[in-house]
Amino acid sequence: MKAKFNKGLPLKEAKPITLQLLVSMSNQHQTQDGLASFVDLINQHNQKRLTIQKVEVILSAELYRYYVGDEKAKALGINWKQENEPPLKQLNVPFEIIDWKTKIEAPAFNDHLKKITQLYAEDHRFAQITDELAQQHAREAGFEAAKAYLLEECAVFLDLHGDLSYPSPRLNAAIRYVLEKFGSELTYHGYMVHSAKMKPAYQAPMIADYHHQKLLKMCLKTSLLLNNLGIYESDKQASFFKAFLQLKDSYVTPITHTEQQDVKRYNSMAMPL
Repeated sequence: MKAKFNKGLPLKEAKPITLQLLVSMSNQHQTQDGLASFVDLINQHNQKRLTIQKVEVILSAELYRYYVGDEKAKALGINWKQENEPPLKQLNVPFEIIDWKTKIEAPAFNDHLKKITQLYAEDHRFAQITDELAQQHAREAGFEAAKAYLLEECAVFLDLHGDLSYPSPRLNAAIRYVLEKFGSELTYHGYMVHSAKMKPAYQAPMIADYHHQKLLKMCLKTSLLLNNLGIYESDKQASFFKAFLQLKDSYVTPITHTEQQDVKRYNSMAMPL
């Protein structure tokens, strides 16, 4: 597997940075081979120019207590460390694993959580965004647990600053809303992970038509982007395409120049096949 920053690694200052890596327990690209690809990415950057002086891994295992309970969440964290400290030790810079407990025991956390809770109660747009996200994850442990997960996650992000990375083009909508609402000194560096030798599961014996080949490539790029957004299963990706087919007939207005640019931007997020 290989990883690549979506927009390179822009630096506001010439001095090296400490890069925070947020690790989600449900993201398959953040364990073993997927994590090793991130390590390779950092090492490659530092071989060209020492831009990253340290990696801080923010392990969100305890955040998953809302879904699996305290004991299982702790076990998830222990297992992740056992499986993934070996690839982390291949970094050519120092690293540190920071448990989620450290974040929620920080002096400012309770104040941040109160601020987020108040925002949810008073800001209809934020409440709507949070509820929509919570509903998507309600199957894990119910709507209220998913909502509490999101509110705590947003509160922790209020205390983050510097440079943060995660294998997704952007952070979720609730976090983005909070950071824009309250202002933030956090710089986000999204990256993507893909198979080093990605080939379509299905290959027609002969597809001579150029447009058919181009269409197949676009579909594979869309599938790759869905992978990086956490939609891995084939049936879920199939549901996404079915929903698109149902929606496209009702979209009758010509796409604007801005929308065309958005399509090009999202296409560029997937690695060339």
